[in-house]
Amino acid sequence: MMISNFILCLIPFFLQAQHPCYCPSDAEAVKIERPFFYLTSETKQELVFCGFAEKLEADNTFRSEVFEIVDCQTKKTLFSFGNQEYRVFYFLISGINTEVFVTEFLRLPWGKGSDWIKIPFYKYGVNSQTLTQEKLSRTFLFGFPRLPKNELDKIIAEYEYFRSNRNAYSSQTENRRALPYKMLLGVLNGNARALSLLDNMAKELNADGELAVACEDALTLYEEYQNNTRQRKR
Repeated sequence: MMISNFILCLIPFFLQAQHPCYCPSDAEAVKIERPFFYLTSETKQELVFCGFAEKLEADNTFRSEVFEIVDCQTKKTLFSFGNQEYRVFYFLISGINTEVFVTEFLRLPWGKGSDWIKIPFYKYGVNSQTLTQEKLSRTFLFGFPRLPKNELDKIIAEYEYFRSNRNAYSSQTENRRALPYKMLLGVLNGNARALSLLDNMAKELNADGELAVACEDALTLYEEYQNNTRQRKR
């Protein structure tokens, strides 16, 4: 299971002396022996978190961009986070020794002046049932800034300008990559034209490389938003 760039918050309870458990040498995400966190039952370690993680100032809190959750006994990788995700920013890992929460953050150009900022996306729960069911609980967190009509009109106008001035657009790499996500913000804010423009953006701009990926990814994000908001309304 591949799960998208993110933040991880953990409250680790290290039992290395009593029950040493290390990361498998063939772990796909990272090649590192010592786990940065253990999930335990009352008597033994059950799951280990393998990867490169930064210890933050908050108690038992880690940040990581790539990691795996591995069955301590079988050395089987149950879940992989981040190594094939385009838009993920980082993960926060937090919890106690018997329950851990992983919060996934996206990096999107939704800040002031189109700055790229972190946006919470999903929160995953990891506990003793994770090992037996090989399944994570998941909560959809995705939120977006509310924009006034004049700001939404600016997004449409920017797209129209670049569509008419391909040479200017092709030289502005960061603006190219940002535009599909900004158009997505227009869709989420209810702009009547934005969804049609986003749906046809890759074709209209002859997108390739990062721009093609961003166009596809923005549509995928919208689909996930639609699916999750429909489920909430049931």
